[in-house]
Amino acid sequence: MRHRNVLIAEDEETAFRLLRTTLVHWGYEVQGHRNGVDALRALERPDSPSIALLDWMMPGLEGTDVCRELRKTPEGATKYLILLTTRGAKDDLVEGLRAGADDYVVKPFHLGELRARLLVGTRIVALQQDLSEKVAELTAALDTVRILESDFGARPQPPRSDERAPVTLPDPRARGANDAVNSR
Repeated sequence: MRHRNVLIAEDEETAFRLLRTTLVHWGYEVQGHRNGVDALRALERPDSPSIALLDWMMPGLEGTDVCRELRKTPEGATKYLILLTTRGAKDDLVEGLRAGADDYVVKPFHLGELRARLLVGTRIVALQQDLSEKVAELTAALDTVRILESDFGARPQPPRSDERAPVTLPDPRARGANDAVNSR
């Protein structure tokens, strides 16, 4: 279950240790990175965690840059990205969300709030995964229907037992007989 794996990108040692220890205690598997470049590379891999906690201000790439770059990739479309930052102004929140973050937590944060936001991310990722599986099932079923239609569409189908096949005599003089038989 990949949505219980979380990537933490945090360059400040104390904050990183607090996050890692707390998330492991909550039952998450944690992958840690100390800069935005390494975090982006890790998140672009197909087997990467589905949820990421990204510090806004990091060496290499900032968290907002990681969000922007990741959203350009197919792998990044389904990631749940949470920005962690000391920047608490509404304009910063708007900038972070426009960069591609799904959520935004201001430091210092309340652990209960962070846990609740991670649970929301876990739920959304699970729903996305379920939806993706259902789409794949429906696509396979539609492909099967198309194959069956093409197989049966090429052959004339006999009339059902409750239907009468129209009768048409080829001679134009038999028009009255054709009309009489087919009108019953």
